[in-house]
Amino acid sequence: MPTDTARDRRKNLRVKASIPVVYGFMSNDGASRRPDIESGTTVDVSSTGIAFIAHFADQATVNKALRSELIMSLKVSVTESDQVELIGRVAWAAKVSSDNDYEYFFGVEYVKTTEESIQKVFDAAVAAGGGEA
Repeated sequence: MPTDTARDRRKNLRVKASIPVVYGFMSNDGASRRPDIESGTTVDVSSTGIAFIAHFADQATVNKALRSELIMSLKVSVTESDQVELIGRVAWAAKVSSDNDYEYFFGVEYVKTTEESIQKVFDAAVAAGGGEA
């Protein structure tokens, strides 16, 4: 998770939310894409990015994402029957615990994502009763 200093730099309202996510990684140009098969859960959502817990990510992939060699595709379940795709760059990553080498917190900044998609995810977070993060 980001440090208190990083939280202080946030410019946009973040809303706490626990929403299912399916994610995968792709090259920056989108030419090479891994299937969106890994699962996670959002921690908080804003108009500029999303924080979530990834239930499986290997260290080599995390390192490539942090060097901006890969970007991330996220499919967020805004309703039981509707998923919204968000594309973003990994701004930060941290292991959830030292006991699990594959579970990470990710902070993702939206890129190549429509305002409509971002708004749907933000609205879903608010509807889920999320307070300010």
